[in-house]
Amino acid sequence: MDRPFAGMRVVDLTQALSGPVCTHHLAMLGAEVVKVERPAHGDMMRRTGFDDDLRAAGMGTTFLAVNGGKKSVMLDLARPEGREVLLRLVDGADVLVENNRAGALERLGLGGAEMLARNPRLVYCALTGFGQDGPWRDRAAYDHIVQAVSGVMTYTGGDGPALSGVPIVDVFSGLMAAFAVASALVERARTGKGRIVDVSMLETLIYLLGYYAVGAIATGENPPPLGNAGIRGRPGSGTFETADGHLVLTVFMPPHRAALCRAIGRDDLLAEMSAELVEFDLDTAARLRAELQKTLRTKPAAEWEEILVGAGLGAAKVRAMDEVLAHPQVLFREYLEHFDAIPGTGGRALDLPGLAFTLDGDRPRGDGPPRPLGADTDAVLRDLGYDAAEIAGLRAAGAVAGADPAA
Repeated sequence: MDRPFAGMRVVDLTQALSGPVCTHHLAMLGAEVVKVERPAHGDMMRRTGFDDDLRAAGMGTTFLAVNGGKKSVMLDLARPEGREVLLRLVDGADVLVENNRAGALERLGLGGAEMLARNPRLVYCALTGFGQDGPWRDRAAYDHIVQAVSGVMTYTGGDGPALSGVPIVDVFSGLMAAFAVASALVERARTGKGRIVDVSMLETLIYLLGYYAVGAIATGENPPPLGNAGIRGRPGSGTFETADGHLVLTVFMPPHRAALCRAIGRDDLLAEMSAELVEFDLDTAARLRAELQKTLRTKPAAEWEEILVGAGLGAAKVRAMDEVLAHPQVLFREYLEHFDAIPGTGGRALDLPGLAFTLDGDRPRGDGPPRPLGADTDAVLRDLGYDAAEIAGLRAAGAVAGADPAA
């Protein structure tokens, strides 16, 4: 398929998760993404995840999830020779993405202003915890820290603050950064000029919590956490226990509540549940919810799902990941991409997640699975005009590392 960012070069100075999520989307959509990694260790996510063998191979599960389709170059930016290589990359680049602490690259002479002075068409995206200015600009930010600061933990779970079970800050911020980069590229097509894009993880999460933020602004009070019970005052909403697991219902309006009562055989609740109310008082809602819960414990979650969906209601069994990956909807849409051999793993085959959309029915795919650390160093250097002697000199100076397997 024709991919939207084909022909564009992205310099990727990110690691961990938020920045790589951004550049992963650009790579899957056709950009040549050159991932610049530190000598010896590379991206810290190469050594994390659930599989010991993949971690040992530098292909940890977290790394595999968001680094497909990128080239890997080992470059030491602490050395002037390494910085010079980066500058050559930037001269021919369309985008640079970094997620270092605010000011870190400026201290090396590699900040947004310096890069746009060299390449005025460059879109320079800096993704940090709190933004490039303000009293918290210098603070380090990790997913869990921003979950706490942003209020996400307050509104997750129901029995006190709880961390999200997924790195929601990193992933959502990476998506916001990808959208911001795409927006700047659309503008550049009109003006010919690049932009400095400043993405704040904190602001991204406040946007995600917009329902609560506007509620607090409008009422002057903190909205209460909803937890697994769903929306307050709506007994047919939330998470319920079943005979073998959990079921989530979204049954809000009177006709749907009546249909719920009929579907589960609780006609005794019909008159009260079908009252012309959007929300019940909290005591009544709790009592009705307890009655629904009593009945829902009598059958397995999958059976209730079929019954209730058949009645036109919103219902879903709470699934574990093995069930999700084998779900007929996921399989039908060919969401996962199969790779016969992940480099550096002794030929191990794996399926990896892709992008969550299609273009004219085609799923955007990258140019292969993630690459071993430094695998493309020599090839990229040659593309930048370095000859064999110059590459050997850079390697001897410790400015670059890694080898091109084809060399």
